[in-house]
Amino acid sequence: MQIIRVGIGVVVLDEQGRVLLGQRNKEAKRKTGKLNDDWDWSLPGGGLEYGEGFEDCAIREVREETTLNIHDPVVFCVHNDTDNFAHWVTLGVRATKFSGVPISAEPQNYVTWEWFALDNLPARIFPPSARVIQALKSAN
Repeated sequence: MQIIRVGIGVVVLDEQGRVLLGQRNKEAKRKTGKLNDDWDWSLPGGGLEYGEGFEDCAIREVREETTLNIHDPVVFCVHNDTDNFAHWVTLGVRATKFSGVPISAEPQNYVTWEWFALDNLPARIFPPSARVIQALKSAN
């Protein structure tokens, strides 16, 4: 059965305008229903749960993955992400207010979280995350 899922990619920006990216754990086993596996870095985020609001999903996913508490997240873009493995509708969410320090709360998925300038991003970003970041850059 083919299912279309909804995912959230959260652009957390610090006071210097840097974006938070997680370096994925390459040792983790690939789950079914996931998009392209050939990447190293990603925005925090994940799948929308039944009955959950977009902003609530962003808050939950960022907290689960990084321990940060984001405040006042805003949806700013939507993309249709498909490949041979899955079909996701990805919502880009921006958060400029947060508390805490990012840590790898899910080491089975991400080994570290790091801040990057938007004009100095690492290579091999998860394609849906890259599209969300590009949408943010285009809007500015």
